[in-house]
Amino acid sequence: MTPLEFLKAMRKYVTHAHIKDVSRRLLLRLEENLPVLVQVKVAIGEGVNADNIKKCVQFLKETNWDGGYLN
Repeated sequence: MTPLEFLKAMRKYVTHAHIKDVSRRLLLRLEENLPVLVQVKVAIGEGVNADNIKKCVQFLKETNWDGGYLN
């Protein structure tokens, strides 16, 4: 299930959103089981989840999400 599919299924229960992206460098280190000693920061939209984030934010906009439950 993609993040967007999950969001669509759970949309009526969403009361807040936490957005986090991961740099390609960090992802590669994790996949190679290398030690990650420093936090690798990446701007939203510049990491490996950029496309998923964009789709989810667009869906929330299209459904007029305001941070509350759907009735």
